[in-house]
Amino acid sequence: MQTPIEDLQVRLNYLLFRRFTKAEVASILVRGGELFRLDTRTLDARLGFLLQQYALSAGQLRAVVNWCPRLLTLTPMQVKKVTFSLEEECGFSKAEIRSILLAYPRLWRRYYGSPRTPPGRDLVRTFDYLHGEMGLAQEVIAKTPKIFSVRLPRIEARHRYLVALGRAQYDPTRPLYVPLTAFYELDDAEFCLRHAKTSVHDLNAFLKTM
Repeated sequence: MQTPIEDLQVRLNYLLFRRFTKAEVASILVRGGELFRLDTRTLDARLGFLLQQYALSAGQLRAVVNWCPRLLTLTPMQVKKVTFSLEEECGFSKAEIRSILLAYPRLWRRYYGSPRTPPGRDLVRTFDYLHGEMGLAQEVIAKTPKIFSVRLPRIEARHRYLVALGRAQYDPTRPLYVPLTAFYELDDAEFCLRHAKTSVHDLNAFLKTM
């Protein structure tokens, strides 16, 4: 169902009133148009919830919404379910969760899931692998939350390849350091060239043995 133009204008005016710039409002309209189906009372309540729940400044709130406008389409209860997974199941502190939200707000949308998928299930599995199998400290993961945008099989494949080569080294103070960004910023060829020091053909041959 389309939103009547008069109602849409009310929502646009509301965001401008909340000090979003015209450019930001236009971007939000293009990337998160479904939130304009919410009435202004609901929008106001959800913005207020994020502001208070994560102790954000007004500027930080606008930055979060501008980056991930669809976050506002989640109810406070849905947002809390993902936060519960981060805090209670992964063990992140409130300060770390706030930092994660500011750096990668799409995590909440990505991991809310569907009625058939418990919220945060894949999030916890990925965290358990990063923390338990790869030995990464919580604070390191919290500083690179976009790692949660990567499917676990891809993380596992690259880690196991580095282990086989003796190059699974994630400590920045030691030689052969492999940053977490290598798992999502580099394609297979670049990953092999920079960190595995092999060819992508070698990686593909290894993957066939998994």
